[in-house]
Amino acid sequence: MIGSCQLEDVAVRVWTRVIGHYPHRNQLLVDCGWTGLSLHSLGQLPTGFALVDGHPDLKLVAMTQEHGKIEPMTGILDFAKFPLGSLLALIPYHACATAAMHPVFFVHRGGRVVETWKPVRGW
Repeated sequence: MIGSCQLEDVAVRVWTRVIGHYPHRNQLLVDCGWTGLSLHSLGQLPTGFALVDGHPDLKLVAMTQEHGKIEPMTGILDFAKFPLGSLLALIPYHACATAAMHPVFFVHRGGRVVETWKPVRGW
């Protein structure tokens, strides 16, 4: 985090799915790239482009338009902990830039979707 707030103050999460294992690169491939997250931090955070919620040992090191690459901060990735199809929640560097990229927001409470919000578009 950049210090402007506490981690528990950040309401935005972008859910992504593990779609590939690359043991030779020690990386996971996920289905979230810069069109779903934004490039605002330019990957210069210690955690790369975003935090991986609940996994402080992981780092989002690269993104293309539609994909991201996640690797451990140190050591060998335990691929069994992240089977294909499993979900990870990314905490963006800049919630506003990320939210602007989505047409609907799913509001969660207690692990359940309780509302959907549609942002107003245009200035």
